[in-house]
Amino acid sequence: MQILHTAIDRIPRTLASTRRVRQANTSKPHAMQISMGSVQPVSPSNRQRISFLFDELRDGDFSERWSIAKQLAKWGDDVIDGAIALLQKHDNDDELCWFMAQILGNSPSPAAVSALLDLLTHHADKDVKAKAATTLAHLGSVAIAPLARLLEEPQWRLLAVRALAEVQHPDVVDVLLPYSSDTDATVRAEILATFSIFRTSRVLSSLIRGLEDPASIVRREATVGLGLQRDFAEERELVRLLKRQLFDLDLGVCQQAAIALSRLGTVEAVTVLSQTLQSSLTPQPLRLHIVRSISWIETPAALEALRDGLSIDDPDVCGEILDNLGRIQNPQLEAQILQILTQWLDSGHPALKQPRVRRSIALGLKRLGSPAISHFENDPDETVRYHAATEC
Repeated sequence: MQILHTAIDRIPRTLASTRRVRQANTSKPHAMQISMGSVQPVSPSNRQRISFLFDELRDGDFSERWSIAKQLAKWGDDVIDGAIALLQKHDNDDELCWFMAQILGNSPSPAAVSALLDLLTHHADKDVKAKAATTLAHLGSVAIAPLARLLEEPQWRLLAVRALAEVQHPDVVDVLLPYSSDTDATVRAEILATFSIFRTSRVLSSLIRGLEDPASIVRREATVGLGLQRDFAEERELVRLLKRQLFDLDLGVCQQAAIALSRLGTVEAVTVLSQTLQSSLTPQPLRLHIVRSISWIETPAALEALRDGLSIDDPDVCGEILDNLGRIQNPQLEAQILQILTQWLDSGHPALKQPRVRRSIALGLKRLGSPAISHFENDPDETVRYHAATEC
């Protein structure tokens, strides 16, 4: 089947950042959306034209079907009966069914929604199921009720959750809440990931409960979600809750906790991140992640936390701090950054013996236009001299 190859577990999911995009197999065409264009009224001659187009769609190759589907999309509801009839007669043609799912998405009618649900739950091909799910989601709020009914059946629950996540309508929260403690960890994680889209107190209890879930994938999604609920940070003591996640047994959870605290961006969050960075019990990979998280906050308190981190006896950590200081482009913080770099350059810290560390300082001083860059003109390392001389 010469269409996008997408498994059910790759149905697009929305996340905070960047987090859920359909992955396309490079051996097949990229995902494409057929534009509806302007919906045209149907005259007797147009009905004849539609009938002819469906015949051509049935017998055409992929490129012909693609072109014809774009034309059929212009008639909206008026092509739904024909699309459903063609589906019923040729449900073993996976490629044709994929195009029918696309065409059905041009109408929010009950018949179209019912046909899409039938494809989603009964068609054997995973590409067709995926197209039906995403098409339903693109119909918006009209898809919530039928997808909610699918939640009642365990075999369709995960697929329904992922489709509902794409709808991105506030009513989705109330539909998913009863299933947030599902026995399937993947379902629980997907629901919490969906909740992270919404800024509402209705999702807080589920997210907080998810922090203690036995499955790490659920704890990760709960951690991410709470980091996006900044409006409730003080009321629900989110910094205190997320601080515990920095010591989770799963490194991925710890890293997401650092990012979540960075998103909250409060002075209390900076303090927690700084203390964890300074702790000798914190593994280096997490320390490096914390450094980046602190730098994203871009406040004077965050810079002081990075300054304190430069006392750590680890060249890699110091280098990461210096790299991130050099990348901050907030004019209001430049004087503080320059002070940190120049003072540390004169500190005699053992990490200064590492060329990588000196390169980081040179790049930062160069970007800030500091005359202290002359310190590196005769550096014994050629790459340090190069970075000191190169224009930013």
